[in-house]
Amino acid sequence: MGGGSAIVKAVFGSTQAAFEIDNLVTAAPEPATWGMMILGFGLAGAQLRSRRRSAKLAVA
Repeated sequence: MGGGSAIVKAVFGSTQAAFEIDNLVTAAPEPATWGMMILGFGLAGAQLRSRRRSAKLAVA
């Protein structure tokens, strides 16, 4: 990669018995992403449902 220096030591310390996370940011999907995901699940469910119906008709 670059010609930078390597990390040779990491020290973690705390005066309290606690686990802390700073600057935690959660990402929320955009509305278009939600729409595509719901549409995809709907199409996959419809495909599975149609396969189940055609299999029953072939057996009967």
